[in-house]
Amino acid sequence: MSTSKVDRDRIVKPQLDVQAQALSQLQMMWKFDPTVADKVFRFSIDGKGCDGFDYACGFDAPHDEDFLVEVEGTDGHFFAFDPFAARYMPFVHLDFKQDFEAETEGFVVTNMAQADFKGKFWRKDPTKELPLKE
Repeated sequence: MSTSKVDRDRIVKPQLDVQAQALSQLQMMWKFDPTVADKVFRFSIDGKGCDGFDYACGFDAPHDEDFLVEVEGTDGHFFAFDPFAARYMPFVHLDFKQDFEAETEGFVVTNMAQADFKGKFWRKDPTKELPLKE
């Protein structure tokens, strides 16, 4: 039984656009890393500032209240959003960047609705509040 106060039924399932490099990296990880073979790739909100939310992603166990999104080419693996992330990440673009000169690589999460959640957005538009159970 769920103890969440979030009304999951009033949240739309997120849409996800996974770029080829990100998909290739995920396929390789799910196939060759036994520690993530049974995990979902989770998107989460990691903080909030004046410019909007900060995001995180990574492998995790699925949870009962998750919104699960399947993308073609993932061989039955899923992407997960908890209800809070699903509400504020309605359309996500996922890419993977490698810059060998700068010695950086990793997944890049872009919330295409980021502009809607800058500042104290809920004060300007109460419809953007997290829907709670009554």
